[in-house]
Amino acid sequence: MKRIIRYECELCGAVFDSEDECHAHSLAEAGISQETYSEYRRIRTRIARASSTLNLMNNDKTREEYDKACEAEVKFVEKYGVSFDTLKKL
Repeated sequence: MKRIIRYECELCGAVFDSEDECHAHSLAEAGISQETYSEYRRIRTRIARASSTLNLMNNDKTREEYDKACEAEVKFVEKYGVSFDTLKKL
């Protein structure tokens, strides 16, 4: 038995043989660079950590950190003009 794995771009439906090709295509389709995408992933990690901390210790400091992390994501979207839906698909 032979297994063949294909990757499909969620933005346009193009099919690729490698995950790296598909990811690079998706970034190009969205109009952002790898560095910009890395910046977005750092923001999403910050939000996840702040959310987790907020669930454990809900106080003014943790709420403020969570709010700042969410504001950073909104500023990122405004700066690069990429929709939240598009970023979720990457």
